Amino acid sequence: MYAELRIFVAECPGEYYGEFFNRTCTLQCPVAHFKDSESKTCVSTCPRSAFGNPLTGFCGLSCPPSYYGDSASSLCRTKCSPGYYGNPNTMKCGSACPANTFGDTRTSLCESQCSNPLFGDKTNWMCVTMCSGTLLADNSTRLC
Repeated sequence: MYAELRIFVAECPGEYYGEFFNRTCTLQCPVAHFKDSESKTCVSTCPRSAFGNPLTGFCGLSCPPSYYGDSASSLCRTKCSPGYYGNPNTMKCGSACPANTFGDTRTSLCESQCSNPLFGDKTNWMCVTMCSGTLLADNSTRLC
């Protein structure tokens, strides 16, 4: 139940969203909360497979351009959480990159080629500062 003007309702009307802390219906969710259209409530974490969009303030299945859906935080982010990489095909963060791309720990993105001073190591598909084992770094291709 939510209260607005001392009227109790089961669901907030129209464009209003339930805000649990004050038990009210509101047009604007509190800071660090997002509007969940399915539950018609303000949430701090969007439901599974949805991401909090910092530009719109809504939970959604996709993110705006230049943002990646980060399931570790349930947010649309310009940089994925540590250990996750932005996939340019899906615009979502993942623990592994698509075939023939390298995970870049500096940018948290999947890259087709590692940028200087990093080298692409095809044994683990990561951008590295030093090639492993007996592999040698090739400055022209940026590969080990």
